[in-house]
Amino acid sequence: MKRYFSWEDDYIRGTTYIEIEDGFAIKQIAVTQNRYIASNRKDEEHHYYLAEGKIEVFYPQGVIVSISENVIGVADYIKCKDNSQPENLYPHHKITGKVNGYDEINMWLILENAKVF
Repeated sequence: MKRYFSWEDDYIRGTTYIEIEDGFAIKQIAVTQNRYIASNRKDEEHHYYLAEGKIEVFYPQGVIVSISENVIGVADYIKCKDNSQPENLYPHHKITGKVNGYDEINMWLILENAKVF
């Protein structure tokens, strides 16, 4: 059985939609004035959307990014460090990257070519 949820998100200044099937989130979309971020968990082919957020914390898995109140992502730390100025690699700095996929276990978007400002 599919269920749909949506909520207004002040953090991204837009609306977040989520599709649930058999208790699992299968699609998540965030729509803002000038951006569209989507994650299709069951698609084999991932679409590349630009995601923007802020650094929350550095974990062994990578840089954890808060994209909206209910959407998080992860970026490779080494690649992020190579693309950014060292003085910007701190929590709460703005980070952008392309969505390359979705991690089913951790329930976060996977970002590539991330850059910190």
